[in-house]
Amino acid sequence: MPRARSVFVLAFLLLGVVPTVAAQTADEIVARTLAARGGLARLKAVETTRMTGTIAFGTGQPGLFRVTMKRGGKSREELETPTGMLVRWSDGTRGWIQAPGDTAPRQLSAQELQNMAGSTDMDGPFVDAAAKGNRIELVGRDTALGRPSWKLKVTGRDSSVRYAWFDAGTYLQLKWEGTIHGTGRDFDVTSLFSDYQPEHGIEFARVIDSGPQQLRFSLVEVDVPVPDSVFEGPR
Repeated sequence: MPRARSVFVLAFLLLGVVPTVAAQTADEIVARTLAARGGLARLKAVETTRMTGTIAFGTGQPGLFRVTMKRGGKSREELETPTGMLVRWSDGTRGWIQAPGDTAPRQLSAQELQNMAGSTDMDGPFVDAAAKGNRIELVGRDTALGRPSWKLKVTGRDSSVRYAWFDAGTYLQLKWEGTIHGTGRDFDVTSLFSDYQPEHGIEFARVIDSGPQQLRFSLVEVDVPVPDSVFEGPR
């Protein structure tokens, strides 16, 4: 009899769990992910961020990597290569790139600027999603980095489709998957996020692996003074 009662209690508990899992919606998951990172108000209050670390491609030697962002879609990426620094930046409307050996920056094409758009949005696609033209849908339960997760589908204003996975326990992002449209061909990109650490009450992933590209951030700065001139194009 005690064994039968245990089975009955277990079945009852499972019945109580199932509706909770099924009741999750995309909006609820987004709300929990934003809360997990530090809260919507705190995220939207940030004016600038600067992340410094290293970048490595495959088995190559890591080089310096720094990305600076400011409200208004302003972004600047500095990447150390064996032949010098590669810099890509945007003032929020236009963008430029200067590779080692170039005598002057080259303006980014419309497609290149669109590909860069994800890295110029300080808040990401889930903050004010509707206002940005992003449609968020719940795909369902899945696994990422070996952990139970929720998988969301993000359809952008330009009809681009990407997917994001969030840890079902911590609600921090584990994975991002999408397509980058290059010149003459498309590239499928998958990024894995780990080693979250707080800075100014906001969780930042210190490790980002994107196939052959590995990012390791050792320093994260929030609301450091950054003049607009850092993002301006050539005169």
